[in-house]
Amino acid sequence: MKTYPLTLSEKTFWDINISEMDLEQNAESIIVRIFERGTMDEIVDAYLHYGKEKCVDILLDAPYLMEKTMYLSKAILDISDLNQYRCYTTKQYHPVS
Repeated sequence: MKTYPLTLSEKTFWDINISEMDLEQNAESIIVRIFERGTMDEIVDAYLHYGKEKCVDILLDAPYLMEKTMYLSKAILDISDLNQYRCYTTKQYHPVS
């Protein structure tokens, strides 16, 4: 299977040395950061690079996501219910700013 190339944006990863990041070893943090703070183009690139299943698995298991990220990923990844997100039940502890 051919992998779609993924280029990390300095704007989205402003606090990380992206030249030292391994796309596979750091997949969890990359996917979460892109869905939380990336552009729509970056989200599409991550989806094409990692595949729908890996994006869904990582986002559903994330310990914390902003509420808007849950709604966005739910729509893009065709997730049926917000209750599937591990962090959804703890969202009251993390108010949306």
